Amino acid sequence: MKSNGTTKRLAWAGGLAALLLFGACAKEPDDRAKARAPAEQTTSALPPAIIPPSDASDTPSPPSFEVGIATAAANRNRAKEKCAEKSERVRAMCEADADAAFASAQAGIEDLRGNQQ
Repeated sequence: MKSNGTTKRLAWAGGLAALLLFGACAKEPDDRAKARAPAEQTTSALPPAIIPPSDASDTPSPPSFEVGIATAAANRNRAKEKCAEKSERVRAMCEADADAAFASAQAGIEDLRGNQQ
């Protein structure tokens, strides 16, 4: 009979432990949920931009001569790299077009020479 009483007590203790474990895992305490809610709300909102996007994208003055000539030279170098991949007959014409585009861009930014802005 002694084993029967021990078995009943173990079954009752195991059931109680299962209920306590289930109750603890079922939901988190209200204090933690309330404390976490304001933190989640503040992290989802982004701070305002320092410079509004419309003001940042407007460029009121043209680029300097150095920037313009460097951009034109970089475009010519990229075009010549693409020309190098073409056949020899087409390559000469392609390089001439790249040089003409560079000369045109250089003439277009000549008035910026000496621009100190």
